[in-house]
Amino acid sequence: MASILKRVETFSKEEIKNLIAENYKVLDKDLELIGGSLGTRGENLWDLIGIDKDKRLVLIDVELRYTDKILYQILNRLDWAWEHINSIIKIHPSYEINVDQIPRAIVVAPSYSPFFKKSISYLTYRVRITLFTYTYLESDSERGIFLEPVETRVKYEHILKGDSKDVRSIEVPHGTKVTTAEIMEFLH
Repeated sequence: MASILKRVETFSKEEIKNLIAENYKVLDKDLELIGGSLGTRGENLWDLIGIDKDKRLVLIDVELRYTDKILYQILNRLDWAWEHINSIIKIHPSYEINVDQIPRAIVVAPSYSPFFKKSISYLTYRVRITLFTYTYLESDSERGIFLEPVETRVKYEHILKGDSKDVRSIEVPHGTKVTTAEIMEFLH
């Protein structure tokens, strides 16, 4: 007999956080979850924390809905974690967190605006922020979460500076005229 899945519309952040904690390998197969709720007294800045294969701190934020202020909050929370990295390491000494790498962030929310995804893509040269969407589902017998990675790379018709390493260089003698057709042939 086939199960019918339907979307759960009303739920708490704690429910979503617990499901993500149970299924955290979907976020990164090399992720090791080391704790939850990291932050200052009275304010949990990060819902879950882990380390990746490079021993970089991975901070996971779970959102119940998308708002434009998520970008500001994530950057502010990353700044807080970077400023307090030595204290975080002292809390989790057995994990040998790499103090020389800015923490990674994973944000899990039901959706994101196109502007937000594009904004995140501009930040990846300095910090690594990965986005996932979720859908909370239930069948007759259980509840679960569907997590899906979100593409944030901006697609341009011209080459981004970060991609310039893939561009072949060629020396053209001074005074040589190059036609558009020759340039296009060289680029393809």
